[in-house]
Order: sequence, then structure tokens, then C-alpha cells
Amino acid sequence: MRIERGEIHDAVATITCDVGILQGLVFARRDLSDAMRAGEAVVLGDAAALQRFLRSFEP
Repeated sequence: MRIERGEIHDAVATITCDVGILQGLVFARRDLSDAMRAGEAVVLGDAAALQRFLRSFEP
């Protein structure tokens, strides 16, 4: 797994959002699809892989 800030060209998935949204997704277990529907997060690539990554952090 490689995590980088900024533009990545060979990623399985990328998320674009502000830091508060990302914190909610990781620490408050906010649903990724809810953030996407609300226009607060844009996901390119494999959203399921990104969701698994977000859930890999201990609550």
C-alpha cells in the first residue's frame, strides 16, 4: 500500500476531499457512498478497495 498526497497516476483508487471529510470517513466510520452522494468526496477507481482501506483503521 502506498499513500501519497497529491496527484497519483497508477493508483487503484483515489479520493479527493477535505481533511475533515477524510477524518469522518476514517475515525467516525462515516459511509463513503454518503460522502460521495453529498458531493463531499470524489472517488476515482475502485471505490470498494478504498472503502476497505478506510475500514482498516481501528475505531
